[in-house]
Amino acid sequence: DIHLTPVKKDQPYKSSEEYMDTYFRLLRTECFCAMQQGIKSLLSGELDERDMRVYYNVSVSGFRVSRNSFNIAVRFETIQPVRKWDNSPHFMFGNLICLSPTGKFKDPIWATVSDRNSDLLNARQIIELQFCSEFNSMSTSEAIIKLNASNGSTVMVESPQYFHSIRPVLKSLQHFKMDSFPLQSEIVEAKLSDKAPDYWQEDSSIDASCVL
Repeated sequence: DIHLTPVKKDQPYKSSEEYMDTYFRLLRTECFCAMQQGIKSLLSGELDERDMRVYYNVSVSGFRVSRNSFNIAVRFETIQPVRKWDNSPHFMFGNLICLSPTGKFKDPIWATVSDRNSDLLNARQIIELQFCSEFNSMSTSEAIIKLNASNGSTVMVESPQYFHSIRPVLKSLQHFKMDSFPLQSEIVEAKLSDKAPDYWQEDSSIDASCVL
């Protein structure tokens, strides 16, 4: 990210937007860094399989549409067979997935695990995914067309870092309203204040004489 900047510890930010943008980009970089490094190692042939899970010959096998979601089922192959997916830590719900129809990862399609059916995984190695519209540069229909046209050349990788716990924070930072941020003057503008917080000024003592 060419716009990545360090946190300002002793200097004010130019605006509240710069403050939130700085933390958003830093967290997003931390979230994607392990996967980016894994993809680089994969393309150079230096990937340790323990660092990132890779799946090959990925193909679309079906769809599932509900009122609130559109899921795509994909079939895949692994280099090392998994005997029991029930005991596997991979494909945890909400984890981040990157698919590349060409296998070169210049055309990434981002998705998350939406349903993990152990029976389907054990019998046919099928997992259900949901596209991440906020990360993809193409529409859902374009992504499906590319995956269908790949003829089995699609490569899929799974994030080593659990994305489901980070995604809500990223969304909150994107839509956070600084007008309701109580410490904007001190944190964003780096202004010192001698005024104690209101909760310090209130009488918060408790009469415990009745229990003594």
